[in-house]
Amino acid sequence: MLQHFNYEDRWREISCYVPVYDKEYGNCTEIWLDSAEKIKVPVKVDNVTKHLAQVFSLDLSGLKKRYRRILKKGKLVPLPLHPELVIVPLKVRNPIIRDDGAIGYAISNRVAAYDVLRQEEYLSKITLTNSLTLKTYHTLDTVEDRLLAADKALKNYRHLYLIKTTPDKPSKLEEGKVFYLVTDCPDFFKK
Repeated sequence: MLQHFNYEDRWREISCYVPVYDKEYGNCTEIWLDSAEKIKVPVKVDNVTKHLAQVFSLDLSGLKKRYRRILKKGKLVPLPLHPELVIVPLKVRNPIIRDDGAIGYAISNRVAAYDVLRQEEYLSKITLTNSLTLKTYHTLDTVEDRLLAADKALKNYRHLYLIKTTPDKPSKLEEGKVFYLVTDCPDFFKK
């Protein structure tokens, strides 16, 4: 059954989202949650990505251009929408119609492990932190490359947008320099 998904309230629960065919509704997206629940929504994967970008008021087109340049990659690059929401593109199906889409997205910090899988046309599998398994058409090297690119994208995002943490007690302040001590901030700022 297809459902409405409140992206603004529930984005932190997402482990991945993938294109699926539903017998009744056709091409749609399945959102996998940390609870291992799977929710089908009546939109394509690209629309889910757009909804998530809108939660953070991001220009998705500009973000894609930036990370293609930074990561020196082609069309499919990991995108940091938020420090806790770096989406990693993966081919997860062969679509019936080209426009239906083959790419799903895993959330990088929800990837627990990845391994070789030789099952039908699948080449690798990703085990998520909720113990669900995402099958991909990528080799293990490609999966590893995408996850490393996601780490690099996140580091760049933090460097560009977030406060840099400093030691709790500075040993010596240089004259003319201002020192800010941030004592209460979310964990993702501290990484």
